[in-house]
Amino acid sequence: MHPINQKSLRYVFEMAPTMKKLLLFLLAVLVLACKSGQDKSSVQGYKKLDIEDIDSTQQNKTAVLGKQILSTCNTSHLKPLTSKDATAKVIKNMTVKRMTQTCLKFRTQYGNFKGLTFVEAYKNRKTDDVVYRFQAKFDKKNALKELRMIVNKQNLLAAVQSKDWKNQFVP
Repeated sequence: MHPINQKSLRYVFEMAPTMKKLLLFLLAVLVLACKSGQDKSSVQGYKKLDIEDIDSTQQNKTAVLGKQILSTCNTSHLKPLTSKDATAKVIKNMTVKRMTQTCLKFRTQYGNFKGLTFVEAYKNRKTDDVVYRFQAKFDKKNALKELRMIVNKQNLLAAVQSKDWKNQFVP
């Protein structure tokens, strides 16, 4: 066994700052690696539903209602939602006046409504509401909109939202 002399002790203490930096770097890499390994199907309190976990009846119902709502812009005929389809709040907000204003904006900016394509569904972990994301296509080439149909636990349409299309789900 070698005795520890002053020279070797000084070497160990001089190395300490470098070792600290190396340990901090390794710790940072470890933390980043753990974060990147998180479940990509979860987004801020929402869980992406696998195709087999989606209620196909509910999905079809939201697609039909979504097409009905957006087709209003082409036909100028609003078919009122019923209490079997939507909450009182949605029914109250889906007025002829409001739809006329929205449709005027949509037709001016995007052209006629062409179709709706289901993309994905997310479940809100707190409320159990299901968010159905549809891509709405219009006449104009670059007019891609997202139609979000939110269905509550009672299987009623709880909200309808229109947004610019983004490939990533942002609550």
